[in-house]
Order: sequence, then C-alpha cells, then structure tokens
Amino acid sequence: FAGGMPVILSSLPGTVLVLALVPPGCRDCLPDLKQLIVQADRAELYLVGVRGAQVDGLARPLGVGPAHALDDEDHKLPQHYQVTALTAVVVKSDGTLVHEFPRGDWLRIRDDVRALAPASPASIVPATGKPVAPTASSSPAG
Repeated sequence: FAGGMPVILSSLPGTVLVLALVPPGCRDCLPDLKQLIVQADRAELYLVGVRGAQVDGLARPLGVGPAHALDDEDHKLPQHYQVTALTAVVVKSDGTLVHEFPRGDWLRIRDDVRALAPASPASIVPATGKPVAPTASSSPAG
C-alpha cells in the first residue's frame, strides 16, 4: 500500500526493483538501508514495511520519495516475505524473484542489478569526468 491505496508490483516503474523488506522494530536499519541504496543504484528501490511496520519515516532520511515507501498493511505479501530481519529482494517488474539478500549481504546486490539493468548511455562519464552531452552532427552543406 502507498498512501492507503493498494500497489501492484507490475505497476511500479523500472524493469528491476529492489524491495527492502523492513520488519517491525527494525533497529539501526538506517545505515544498512543507506548502503543498500548505493548498491542498488540502477534499480528502483522501495521500502516495504512488513508485518505492520511503517516505513514512511525512513523515506525522508534516505532521500527516497514517499511513493517509494510502501506498507503491507493487510499482510498480502506471500508468507516468505513476512521477514523478521531486514531483507532485500531483487525482482523484475513482472514479479519474478531474482535473488534474496539478508541484511549485511548488500554488496552482492550490485552484480544482480547491473546484470539486469545495464547503464544507460547518459550515465556514462568519460575519463575527463565531464558528462557526455549529445551534440548534433555537423555535416558540411553541399
């Protein structure tokens, strides 16, 4: 649920999604979630409160918009996702599970995400450190 409205996984933008499953009373989750955001940089990351956990308070300190903070208020997530410890799940937008990562194992997420969501040309920065700006090709008039 986002803002009290049900959200269907396939309606979320992005081809690769990382769902940070946050259980109730998750203590000291903020540093781990910050690391997860860095590792999942090419995916759309969503905070998902499970088993009644509210995650809207985590969104702002993480720089994640409110639309990326979801609560499983009605416990509709499959039982497998009703975790008791912070867990990240990499899924495709069609709901296909790619991999599940327990807390502290975030470094491996980057490989899965990059394999599924290669860098866009706009994100490539040459050795000069300046972003590549598309230019119109100039051809002599003739």
